[in-house]
Amino acid sequence: MEHRTRHSLLVPALLFGLSCLVLAPTVIYPFGRDQGIFGYAGHLARAGGVPFKDFWDPKPPALYYVYALAELLFGRSMASIRILDLLWQAATAVLIFWIRRRANPRRIDAAFAAGLVYILAYASMGWWNTAQPDYFLNLPLAGAVLLTLRACAGDRARGCSFSVGALAACAFYLKYPMGAMLLVCAGCLVWRRGARGAAVDIAAMAAGFAVVAGGYALYLACVGAWREFWYAEFVWVRQYARLGGMAGGAAGFLRLRDLLNSHVSVVALGVLALAGGIRATTGGRSGLPAALVSLWAVVAAINLYIQNKFYLYHFGPLLAPFAIGASTALAAPFDRRMRPAFRFAAAAFAAGVVGTSFAFANPRYNAYCVRVYVDTVRVLAGRESPAGYYRNVRFTSDDFSLPANLAVAEHFARCTAPGDTVFIWGYETVVYFLAGRDCPTRFIHNFPLRCPWGSARFGDELLASLDRARPNYIALLENDPVWWATGTREDSLEALRRYPALEQFIASRYIPEGRIEDFLLFRRREGEDGDAR
Repeated sequence: MEHRTRHSLLVPALLFGLSCLVLAPTVIYPFGRDQGIFGYAGHLARAGGVPFKDFWDPKPPALYYVYALAELLFGRSMASIRILDLLWQAATAVLIFWIRRRANPRRIDAAFAAGLVYILAYASMGWWNTAQPDYFLNLPLAGAVLLTLRACAGDRARGCSFSVGALAACAFYLKYPMGAMLLVCAGCLVWRRGARGAAVDIAAMAAGFAVVAGGYALYLACVGAWREFWYAEFVWVRQYARLGGMAGGAAGFLRLRDLLNSHVSVVALGVLALAGGIRATTGGRSGLPAALVSLWAVVAAINLYIQNKFYLYHFGPLLAPFAIGASTALAAPFDRRMRPAFRFAAAAFAAGVVGTSFAFANPRYNAYCVRVYVDTVRVLAGRESPAGYYRNVRFTSDDFSLPANLAVAEHFARCTAPGDTVFIWGYETVVYFLAGRDCPTRFIHNFPLRCPWGSARFGDELLASLDRARPNYIALLENDPVWWATGTREDSLEALRRYPALEQFIASRYIPEGRIEDFLLFRRREGEDGDAR
């Protein structure tokens, strides 16, 4: 008993510590465009703002509270969410370890491999694709799967079932299709104990889901945000998903060469997970844990298909079940019950999958990941400031420039006072966060106004908000078409022409002050005072 207890505590603790070490470089990752939106939205949520009513963004709302929690715990900085994310993913790896141990308690090496492989795959995603809701949901879902296995074993089944429902609701508010895991977990209870025997526990599971999901829906209704929530999540997003992704939706996803080049870690894990599943099935070791993890992967794949974008971070929900499945293939070379020839073949296969995946990966991206790890040591050791690191490495893409965002934020912070407002006609919400200056309207970015299917009332609402607040600065963006999200080739400056009243407002009450890269800056004329929000 003492030996089992020591293993059950020390090995997960070792895995947690190793996971934190592997993810240490992510602590200095800057915000990308998405993280800037989530960070500022989280700041507003922490201040009491209501999603959709007080700030508009189409992501499910639980994400903003994760970012708000990071700010509450670690302060307002780009590092706050990275620290929380590091701890969050390390905890997810530990839950994956325990799920894998449920499948085969004797193979602690396979359980350890499952958690470590998950962390390594996550670490390969880079600064742009991490701290996304698609990865945050893996923690509540891993908890739900683990508690389902405990409930099926009769271990405090009612309390576990209620918690499963609550955790599934948390995942639901991070990615709505992943709420289907509630049905998967309930189905496993019925499979193990029969419909009559599982009835009470299924009711407890439904109650847990209703308390969290229904409770938050009731909150939105009570504060007058339900209409905006419904429009953003189930009207606007439906049109957005129909656009497909940068690679052309599912057609791009099915181009094997592009898939391997862009999503190497996911492909490698998927192949190893498939091999692990075949080995478990042919070896007679499949059972409830294997079935539950397989269905978890199916739900994650359906979620990926429904989103119809196939960005790298959209594969995030697949990482946890893939890591559990892949651990079977990765642990096979160390299985002493297998013949030496089979163990050698298993090792060669695993090495071949990983090696082939890296051979197809972008070598510049691999070199960049290595450089991030090396430079992180210098920053964490105090040899270089984070601000200098962000400018030297140049975190940029075709339509995003972190150095430009930092420069604009510094300009606003220098030329305005706390409590003043600024407005950005574009998608660079991160400037609000970095400058410490608020947006005077709930449109913290202009996507809902640039899309052809956006509500006609949004333009009038925006103009009324700006006329009332008279922000100290307005910045107009150009060269940011992002057609895969707006459905048009217009950049923000071109899209402004569709709002002549807004153009006139800026021309009559603001004067040009210059530009910083793609930001055109306009300062409020003297005497045009407004009430900051």
